[in-house]
Amino acid sequence: MKLAIATITIWIVGAGNAHADTAAELVARGETLAKDRHYSEAIDAFKAADRIERRARHACLIALAYTRRELWPQAEIWRDTCQKRATPADPVPEWFAAMTTQIAERLATANAAAVDIRVVPEDAGATLSLSSLSPDETFEPRTIHLPPGHYVITARAAGYAPAQLQVDIADKTDRRVEIALTRPVAAERRRPTALLYTGAALGVAGAATAGWMSYEWFASRRSFDAWGEHIDRYRIARWTTIGLWSAGAAFAITGVVQRRRNAETPTVAVVPLAHGGLLAVGWQR
Repeated sequence: MKLAIATITIWIVGAGNAHADTAAELVARGETLAKDRHYSEAIDAFKAADRIERRARHACLIALAYTRRELWPQAEIWRDTCQKRATPADPVPEWFAAMTTQIAERLATANAAAVDIRVVPEDAGATLSLSSLSPDETFEPRTIHLPPGHYVITARAAGYAPAQLQVDIADKTDRRVEIALTRPVAAERRRPTALLYTGAALGVAGAATAGWMSYEWFASRRSFDAWGEHIDRYRIARWTTIGLWSAGAAFAITGVVQRRRNAETPTVAVVPLAHGGLLAVGWQR
């Protein structure tokens, strides 16, 4: 049964790949959709072709479809993308100049404000995104035309924290906006807390009493008389060592947790018992 399922899965995947559209087929489909004035669907087809093969012509086709929809920010961005991509092997279409003229003429009368977006520092190499655009439509600092509405502009650059600016457009008044990028504050290196130091000190003290305990033990083994003389001190040293090491471990573990979780200063309590004591450590966040 497992083999049959695997065979069917491979066949389905293979069939899907065999019938995948090529960039040329997607462009042809988009052009047909555009002729029927289905510009949104045409843009999707042109973008799909561009994901397969980044070409100047694909960007210009997207710009033209956006121009037909009178979505000026997108039309300007993709038109400029087309121009930047152009090479002798992949030139702009023959109708590029006419499209550029048409965009300029439409913008002269359209209800849209020219917004000059600047980013500081200028050499940050920032890319911008606009809340009204698709995520794949990013652009460099520039002037774009925005119709009335509320917009959120996001600037991103390597080595800087993302920054946002909200802009409200009410009329055709031109404006200039500036987004300031800041480098992220480096995470402060966490220093060992006092609890860690206390735990280490108790550990060292425990090591010292462990040496005392060992001495009393070996001394008690020398003779029967020595046993009675040293065994009580050995027991005191043993329980002192256990207590110091236990307390040291508790302080050290609490210090590590406090540093990682940024907890408040803990409360330490010692409760005496019949044959020792109870060490309690607690904190609140």
